[in-house]
Amino acid sequence: MPHYRFPAITGAMQINQLLSAITQTIHSHLPDLKDVSIHAGRFDLAEVKRIANRLPTIKVALMEAREFKSVETEQRDVSLRFAAFVMVSDSRKLPKDEAAINIIETLSLLIAE
Repeated sequence: MPHYRFPAITGAMQINQLLSAITQTIHSHLPDLKDVSIHAGRFDLAEVKRIANRLPTIKVALMEAREFKSVETEQRDVSLRFAAFVMVSDSRKLPKDEAAINIIETLSLLIAE
């Protein structure tokens, strides 16, 4: 499972703080996106239509939290699975498939293998 080069997780970082740090890091590397924000899980058609007015965008979602384990510091160690939903549209400058690939390539550089 990849580890992310997003801001270091120190102390008892809360999941919402981690999501915010991830979106801020993505936005700092892709400042031309109209929106990089947290999304609560999966999408339905109405949400996609609403979001379609602000493209290109990335929505970051927590998809799964499991394996909660206690550690010696009375904190919890947990495995988290995130998704980054990349949404683009065609433009005069770039077809949507190329735009999506460019964004995904940039995101992949933020992920340590």
